Order: sequence, then structure tokens, then C-alpha cells
Amino acid sequence: MILIGYYIGGVVVVSKLNKKNVFVIIIEVLIVIAVLASITYAIYNVSSNVLLRTKKIGIDTDIYGDTTINSDNISLIPINDNEVLDNDNNVLKIDFNVRGSKDNLVNNVIYDVAFVDLNVDCELVSRYLKWQLYKNGELLNSGDLSNNFDTIIDNRLVLTDIQQDLVSYNKDPDKYEFVMWISNSDTEEQSNLLNKYISGRLEVELYTGAKKEIVRSPYGNSVCLSNLDKSGANRPDTSDKMIPVYYDNDNNTWKKADILNNNEAYKWYDYDNKMWANIVIVKDYEKYQDIELGSIINNEDIVAFYVWIPRYKYQVWNIDGDNELANNYKDGINISFENGLEDSGNITCSNDKCVGNNSEWLTHPIFTKNNIKGFWIGKYMTSGDENNPLIIDSNNYLNNYTKEKALVTSLKILDYGINNLKLEILNNLEWGAVSYLSYSKYGSYITNSDINIYSVYGINNDSYELIINNDSNILGNSLKEVGKEVINTNVIYRNSLFNYVENIDNYGFRSVLY
Repeated sequence: MILIGYYIGGVVVVSKLNKKNVFVIIIEVLIVIAVLASITYAIYNVSSNVLLRTKKIGIDTDIYGDTTINSDNISLIPINDNEVLDNDNNVLKIDFNVRGSKDNLVNNVIYDVAFVDLNVDCELVSRYLKWQLYKNGELLNSGDLSNNFDTIIDNRLVLTDIQQDLVSYNKDPDKYEFVMWISNSDTEEQSNLLNKYISGRLEVELYTGAKKEIVRSPYGNSVCLSNLDKSGANRPDTSDKMIPVYYDNDNNTWKKADILNNNEAYKWYDYDNKMWANIVIVKDYEKYQDIELGSIINNEDIVAFYVWIPRYKYQVWNIDGDNELANNYKDGINISFENGLEDSGNITCSNDKCVGNNSEWLTHPIFTKNNIKGFWIGKYMTSGDENNPLIIDSNNYLNNYTKEKALVTSLKILDYGINNLKLEILNNLEWGAVSYLSYSKYGSYITNSDINIYSVYGINNDSYELIINNDSNILGNSLKEVGKEVINTNVIYRNSLFNYVENIDNYGFRSVLY
């Protein structure tokens, strides 16, 4: 079974779906219904329409309600088109109302509804990503994101075929519903739609003048995103207070990266080239909220660094428990990234017992155990003090904390606005996943001096670290020492890459975010 999470009216809903023959489509969507108190200018000026530029005209914003969706974790799976209206689980639905403002000086106002500021991965410019727009319970228009429907020009797609009359303030508003879904196909493979990105907002565009039916232009060039990372790694899940960053080697500074990762000048991540995705959390987010790409993030403002570990499978070498871990990580661990919540490993595990053969593939158990497409790990062990924890460098880390005190201290990081992710203290499965990735072609770290700026610091050094024991012996969880088992206690301590000991002093700790 797989868990699919999605947002309905601001509430996260989780349902179980049978994985067989189901392609899980993870679409990160940010759609905002945006209207202006005064005139909203259309992007394209239809010649028979005159936009009001001198008189105050607008819509009644008080009747909209909260239509903002913070949707990094929206998950859709393909469904049949005739199931859309009756399905609240796998369809993105947005309800909004439209009528004129009480201050309007003119009544003969018309408008379009458009999907604007549209950014979409190229694979989703597809006939399988469909939408419908309903007005007062009746289907007003429908389409898809393929070039066969219309060309997406300047990141704008008009949803109405002809302008609608703006209802005056003293009348009942027009009630709209926008729905978007992945259309099921029994004949074509749809795995290329996995883990793709789309963002934008629905906007009401006001005019005066005569209505003019839109003339669509199929088969044209569409604006779409090409992710600079070609490794297949899942796009990072982010909170709205996280700032994506890249390192400027020439100036030794961290700068704001392109969260869409399609601008080479401000590239965020590239796992093929060992450039892992890094984010920072800052003391004053508003100070950096609207800064331009490439702007410096001042070191004194940074509270924490986290690094994204994408979901992957790895090639198993010790199915019989031969414990030749040391030789294998030196030779390199074979890793392949997985799409979305895909579980593509051919080794199966149940109740901590695995069935398979050496050289076959296993999805790392931290991803299947928590049903996640990746997680954030603190770049450094936690420093600062128990009231003001920091994750900013390798020095002066807090030590000799109990697991309870470590958690209470680390949770204060969330006070800076990271409110849609869960924080935990690093456990053995998570450390194993980071270690394996580090000693693959995507990491290639042999000594601490060879570590690159985008990695997780402390992969292979002598600093002791508190690790929560996940009580799992699934193959490949990195809990085993070379040559012997670790005593099954609730807390263990790392003293090198894959070695654990008991009852030590001067140990640090670090946190993870899901």
C-alpha cells in the first residue's frame, strides 16, 4: 500500500491506495486566486475592449474566502475523466466567487479568468493534465496543458473562451469551481509525469467594451521548465520560509538560488555533479522574502542549513549478511534515484526480513518506512545554546544532551516559521541513507578534507554523534558495525562512518525535517 497526501480546504488528507498498476503523480502546485482592489489589467488588450485606467473598478474581495494553497505535497494519481466531480481525493479543486466591488463606478464590466504566472515542467505540457472551469454549477470550459489545446504565451493560459459579465455588488456572486487532474490512460505509459512541478495562480482580468471570443493557437511553442538537474532526483519539498541557496566560490558567500532550478546562473542543485540542494532558515524572513536571485544571504542572519536527501534505491551486496561494508563503500555504492513515491527496488522486505539476491536493488528503507520522497538533514551538528539553537558550522556543537533535551532544543528551529514540516532527531536509518549517498557517484567523499561545500558535514570524521536507534534490522540500514552487531539500545553513538559505540562523552546531535 502507498499513502497519498493532498490538500483539501487547507487540511492535509491521507488515504491508502493500492500500488499495483497505479502511477503516483507528485505535482507540487502553488495556485493562488489573486485579484486587485483596483483595476486588473489584462496581459493582452483585445482591440474591441477598453481597459479602464482612470476610473476605480474592481471585484468584491471579501467574498472569496481563503483560496490559497500551500501545496508542496499535493499528490495526484491518474483517474478516469468521468470520476472527477465525485472524487475529492485525487483532484485539485478551487472554489471562488466573483462579483463587482461596492465602489465600482461602471456596471458594464466584463472579465476573463486566466491561469497566469504559470511555470510547469515540460513533461506536464501534456494532454493528460486536464482542467475544467465551472460557473454556477455548469461547465463553462475545459482543456488541458498540451499544445493541441492552446499555446501558453508569456506564462498565461486563458480559461474562458469569451468574457463574462461582472455581476454588480448588490446581486448574488457567480460561483466558480476550477478542477485539475491527471487523466488515466490504459494504453500509454505515464511514468514520465512522476514528480513534476507546476505553479501559478488564477486571476480575474477586468475589461470594458464588447465581448470577443478567444481564438486559440494550438501547436505553438509553450513555456515550460527544464530542470537543470538531470539525475532524476526528486524535487525538494520546501516550506515557505526556506530559502534555496547556492555557493559563490569567488566571493565565499551563499546566495539565493532559483527554486525552480531552471536558471543556470542561479542553479540550486545538480546531483550528477555532486551539488546537493541546500536551504537556509533565517532570523528575519521578511528581509529576504522578495530579494532577487543571486542576492547574498548574510551569514549573521542564517539560523540553520539543511541538505536534501532524495529518495533512492541501491544495489545490494550483503543479502546474506557477509558484512563486507568497508570494501563496498570504498569501491562505491551503486545508487539510482526514484521518482516521487515510486518503490522500484526488486528486493522485497517484510517485518525486517528481506528476500532477494546480491546485485539486486532495494529502495532504502528510510523512504519506504516513512513513505517519503526525501528528507532534509542538518548540514552540521547543532550548536548555539538550548534557547537559540543554530546549524551553521562544524564548531562548538552542543554536547552530552539527552535525546529528550536534544529534541526540545532542536524544535526551536521551527519557531522561525517552518510550520508545515516535522522535526526529529537523526536516527540510524536516516544516517545510513546519507552515508550511502555520500559514498556513491553522487557524493564520492573519502576523507573529511575532500568534502565539498554542498554536502552534509561530519560524514567521515571522529566526532561522536547521538543517533536514535530505529529498532530496525532491515538489510542496508547501516546499523551494523563491520564485523559485529550493535547492542539494541534506544540511543547509539556514531564514532565513524558506519561504526557505533555505547556510553561515550562529548557527543553532538543533529536534526532532520520531513
